[in-house]
Amino acid sequence: MRRRPVYPHTKTDPPGETVYQLRAQLDISQRTLADKCKPHLHHTTIRRLENNLGFKKNTLDRVAKALD
Repeated sequence: MRRRPVYPHTKTDPPGETVYQLRAQLDISQRTLADKCKPHLHHTTIRRLENNLGFKKNTLDRVAKALD
């Protein structure tokens, strides 16, 4: 018997889709999320990440920590 997934998205979803969904759940803007990252990111970096236009693992890690 397989367990049901805990999250509404799957591992095959692109990272940008996951970041967008989590940011929408928190009801925060791209600029607010960028400011929560340590060190701060530019809000266009969040936009590029959400649109899967390229990102580095380091950037994705910083955004993940900001989203908890």
